[in-house]
Amino acid sequence: FQAGVGGGAINVGYGSVTNGGNNQITIDGSTVKATDATSNIDDLNIYAVNAVDVENTVRGFELGGVVGGAFISKAIDASNTKVDLGETAGNTFIGSAICIEAYNDPHMKAVIDAFDIGALSGKGNIATAKASGKTTLNVDAKNNFDANEVELVAISGEYKDDENSTSQTGPEKVTTEANVLGGAPAIVGVIVNKARTYNEMETTLNVGAANFYKTIVEDNLKTSQDETNIQSGITDLIIGAVNSTDSFANIDEGSRTGGGVTSGSNFAQTNANSNVTLNIDAGDKLHVNTLELYATNNETIKAIANGTNGSLVNVSPYAAKVENNITATTNLNVVGNIETEDYFIAQALGKTTANLKADAMNASVVGGSGTAVDSVITTTSNVNIGNDTKQANITTGGDTVVEAENTINLNRADGFDKMVLGNGYGGVTASVAHIDNTVNSNANVNLNSTNILSAGEVDLITHTNEDLRVNSYVYSTGVLNDSNN
Repeated sequence: FQAGVGGGAINVGYGSVTNGGNNQITIDGSTVKATDATSNIDDLNIYAVNAVDVENTVRGFELGGVVGGAFISKAIDASNTKVDLGETAGNTFIGSAICIEAYNDPHMKAVIDAFDIGALSGKGNIATAKASGKTTLNVDAKNNFDANEVELVAISGEYKDDENSTSQTGPEKVTTEANVLGGAPAIVGVIVNKARTYNEMETTLNVGAANFYKTIVEDNLKTSQDETNIQSGITDLIIGAVNSTDSFANIDEGSRTGGGVTSGSNFAQTNANSNVTLNIDAGDKLHVNTLELYATNNETIKAIANGTNGSLVNVSPYAAKVENNITATTNLNVVGNIETEDYFIAQALGKTTANLKADAMNASVVGGSGTAVDSVITTTSNVNIGNDTKQANITTGGDTVVEAENTINLNRADGFDKMVLGNGYGGVTASVAHIDNTVNSNANVNLNSTNILSAGEVDLITHTNEDLRVNSYVYSTGVLNDSNN
């Protein structure tokens, strides 16, 4: 908390929290077996988890003839989660069902709550929340998995599906959140607010030509060491790499200025650059019952810039501006020989949801302000089967599905029907509102040196679904007004 009272109050309030480190599980040359109290085979679960929850708040109050300075709040996470299996020596894992998961789920929140009153007020407030960790799962070819079902998953962020959620912290939490709150009424006031979020998570899952099988022993031979009485079954295998991160950048009442002459520039800035990579090298043969491969990249963004103010004269370069930049890249790469008794599915799925609003309601005798949204969304989802140096051969006893899909939703949430709202009420007003919105969607299925032999249907699919609502409104009343929309 920073406070200043007097003829002049010029203060700097600064708070920063940075989290790092590594959460890692390494298993080499080992046998891990799960049994219950009666020595029956039980489920085997191996989890490496990073769950960080940080809220950094900087509060300040200033009262004086001249008030100024800066308030800065930062909440940053760069921690990594990793699981390495069989890098130097092989392992054997035995269970009824086996789940191995690397999970990295930070929640970083930066808040500024500052209020200034003075004859002359000048201020800069910047809140920054950032998550840039890595989630990695490596499964070497030297590993053996003895189970009915095996699931290998690397997850960045809070992953949810229709039935289950791995969340430990509740749906109200987001990966990164930046809030600027407060106000600066003054005879002459200049204030610049910035709420910034950065999601730069990286998810990588590498699986080599490991052995997947299930051992079946007749009930009356459970203690027998005679291998002739043991049958070998086939495993259901699920392998998934997931990014599911979200952000909220918000200027709320921190942009509220009032008095004689005011100029407020208020920026809600959201930045996301997420990468998901799933690499499968099946070697000479990966033989399972069913095989599901999925690389999923979900980015959810909300940004609100509120530039409301009231004064005799108001001139703001950007009373309210949202700047949104999202790049989401998803790659699923498969080489080697794969054989399934039933179906084979390989999917690269990108989903981007953005809800953006810039709102400037200005009441002044003389007023002029800018209200804007600049947004660039680039989503790329690739499924690559085979490459220039390694062939892929896929033989299935059921259907084969290879799919790359992007889904982009823009301003479809409740309360975001007006992306830009510029208002000018007064004697002389000039309001400018603009939207610069760019969407780039790339969905690719690439077969290179690939042979597919399927006993069922073969579906090769690329698909992009865009649901966009883009609009701006300017309402201006005055003796003289000039509004551009």
